[in-house]
Amino acid sequence: MDKPKVFIIALILMGLVLLVLLMVSQRSEQTMTFPIVGQTSTQSLDGNRRFLTLFDDQGEPFVVPIPMAKDCSHASHAQIIKGVSNSNRPHYQFVSCR
Repeated sequence: MDKPKVFIIALILMGLVLLVLLMVSQRSEQTMTFPIVGQTSTQSLDGNRRFLTLFDDQGEPFVVPIPMAKDCSHASHAQIIKGVSNSNRPHYQFVSCR
């Protein structure tokens, strides 16, 4: 490098761009409780899976994978972390059932 000032300025600008991108890509998350419609267990060649069917805020059903160790068959509600990404598509993560 013949010009260290250019290198340092470019490095600082790249750091600022990275910082702005990280701030923009933050997702908003909130913990919510949804009524359980049903529980499904599946078996495939690569293992067993368990899913809960829940109703969202608008009354539309959606499916969330849960650990096989959890049995929510006697529960009436599930606590879920609902997040929204940059594309405004919600994603759900199971916390517990009660």
